[in-house]
Formats: sequence, structure tokens, C-alpha cells
Amino acid sequence: MSFSDWNNTTILESIRYVSVLFNRYFPPVIIGLGIPANILAIVVLSSPRYCGLTTSFYLRFLSVFDTNLLAVVLLLSYLENNRPDLISNAFCKIYYVEDYFSFAMSNSLLVVVTVDRFIAIQFPLKAKIWCTVKRAKWVVLFVFIFVALCYSHLLIYGGLETPIYGGEPFCRLQLEGIWRDVFNMFDVIYSVYTPFPVLLILNILMARIILKSKKQRQSTSSDTKLHQREISLTILLILVSIVFLLTSLPYVFHTNFWESGYVDYENDPVLSELRRASSSISYVFLFINPMVNFYLYCLGSSKFRAEFKRLLCFWVVAVL
Repeated sequence: MSFSDWNNTTILESIRYVSVLFNRYFPPVIIGLGIPANILAIVVLSSPRYCGLTTSFYLRFLSVFDTNLLAVVLLLSYLENNRPDLISNAFCKIYYVEDYFSFAMSNSLLVVVTVDRFIAIQFPLKAKIWCTVKRAKWVVLFVFIFVALCYSHLLIYGGLETPIYGGEPFCRLQLEGIWRDVFNMFDVIYSVYTPFPVLLILNILMARIILKSKKQRQSTSSDTKLHQREISLTILLILVSIVFLLTSLPYVFHTNFWESGYVDYENDPVLSELRRASSSISYVFLFINPMVNFYLYCLGSSKFRAEFKRLLCFWVVAVL
């Protein structure tokens, strides 16, 4: 074996180790930390102190779909990578529907709650009319129906594929030609490219409003000073959105670099392994946001922390 061959072998083994690390060891940690946290978030946001707040209503549903992402989508992905003997055609159909649908719902709800929060602090008087729980219910129902219609066809086109020349079976989206390109383009635009700039722009605008409000803290006019609760909720949402933007960056890079068609990785084993590692890393990073939201709520909202402590004390007393 020449030095160049040994060097390539070492590089390939290192890259494969990174892929194994993200496919085998990170998902159980994310699932173990994320599911209980999201359940706690749902319980706290369902308490009477949060009734009547559209932000808590949206965040409660966001926690529901985040739980689904971790308990179903990430678990199925983990089984596909580590237990191929469990894969079946029904497995692949469920996996694809849950994967695309849950990510689209989660990202859509994050955009909706950000728009709701922006209206609340930019137009506080109109927000009392526009941002109501009743209207929020209709918004969630509309988003749910729209996303379900957009991704329900995956029940037909998601399926199992077995390599012709042997190897482990794997799940594959069995759309071909222009239809596959159209669907992939729609999904990336709807789930990533649209939420990314919308959240970035709205959070910058909300941060400016908060800073302006703090500079006018000497004034007692409700037109120039935001209520402390509104500021707290807005800061909380900014934290959640920042984490979403950061955890989406690897996927944006992977999509634009490796899936653009400009990199010929099929004839280069190192590039092929790099693409596989990039896919594993970017996919796992997408689940960090649904894992950490509860911890961000505790970090960014004193009201949420107080309500969580109150419920925790109540549970401890009830058990004892």
C-alpha cells in the first residue's frame, strides 16, 4: 500500500467515524433529553396562567410537533441507520410522511408565532383584535390542513428499496424525474428558505423595538413603553428563533453545496464519504432545536420558570 493509499484510507475511516457518531450515538441523547423536556413544556404552557395568550397557544402546539419529531421521526431515522432488519415498506412510508410533515409543521408554527409576536409589539392596540386565541386556533387548523395536503402523497411514493448488487435495504422517495425535482424544490423553499429569512428579519425588527422601548423606560405612556410581559415573551421567542437559525445552517450548507449538482462526489470515495457525513451532521442538527426549546423557555422567561417551579412543588407535595 502506497503512502497516498494509506492516507486516503485513514481519511475515509475518520469520516466514517464521524458519520457513525452522528447516526448511532447522538440520536439517543437528543431523544432522551428532548421528549421529557417537551412534555414539561406542554404541561407548563397549558396551565391557567398561560390561558388567553396566543404565544403560549402556538408554543404549546410547537412542543407537540417537536415531541413528534423526536419520538417518531428521529427514532425511525435511528432505526433505519442502525437496525436495517426492521425496515419494511410500511416503515418507510410512515417515516417519510412523519419526517416531511412534522418538520414543515414545526417550522410553520415557529414562523406563525414569530409573526404573532411581531404584531403584538409593533401594533399593540390592533393586536388585541388580530391576535386572539380563537383566531390562533383557526390559523393552526389551516396550517395543519395545508401541510397535510402538501405531503400526504408521500404515503404513496415513500417506499423500501433494496440494492441490486446486495447490501442493506433503505428507504427512498420513489418520485422520479421532474416531479422529484419539483417536490424537493418546494420542500426546501417552504421548510427552510422561507422560514430562515422571515425569522431573521422579524427577529431583528423585534430586537430593535425592544431596545427602543428600553431607552424610553422613563416614559409611562403605554404607546412608547412595552409591557414587561411582552418584552419577556419576545426575548424568549428571539432565543428560540436564533437556535433554529443556527441549527438550520448545516442543512442549508448541505443542500446548497452537496445537492446542487456542481460537486461530482460519485466518482471520488472521499467526497462521497464527506457528503454522507455532511448529510448525517446536518440532519441531526435539525433535531437540536426541538430538543432545547424547553430549556430556552426556562432561560428566557422568568414567568415560565416560576410556573414550572410552582407545578414542580405541587407534584412533589402530591407524591409525598
